[in-house]
Amino acid sequence: MPKELKHKQPTSSLAHLLSTQSLESATAVAEPERSSSAAGTVVARITPKEKPQPAPLPPGEPTGEPANIPRQFGLTKTGDKTLKDLVKVYSEAVGFELSNAEVFRGLLHGVQHALPILKREARHMGHQKRFKNSTGNEALRDDLERKVGKAFVSGMRAAPEME
Repeated sequence: MPKELKHKQPTSSLAHLLSTQSLESATAVAEPERSSSAAGTVVARITPKEKPQPAPLPPGEPTGEPANIPRQFGLTKTGDKTLKDLVKVYSEAVGFELSNAEVFRGLLHGVQHALPILKREARHMGHQKRFKNSTGNEALRDDLERKVGKAFVSGMRAAPEME
């Protein structure tokens, strides 16, 4: 007759991967604390440790972060043309074809630098009403987006130069 199990066993390999014991053992770091076993060999005790937080980089320094968060935007024909023109401007400046994502991430670096000023300028917009995203409301949506654009340009003009 088989022995009765002391602990409930996972029903799948996925359940085993998601168990807290698996997580703790996978993220464990060996401590210098050592003990002797009955056979006289030294055994290291492994316990989970917090990962050290990297020191913040000075502004303007490359972070090395992977670009792995997907986003999707719906553009108008005019917006798409503007995006293509913008990508072309920066592609010609650097001497090779940049992707939409590379240009957009570059713009976000500038936005991050100017964010305090952009917040100040955004307050001048005041509260707005959101219109349904249905046929017939395109002009109302465009009006709101133009207000955001105007506040953005004002903020970027007022922002100090980025190093």
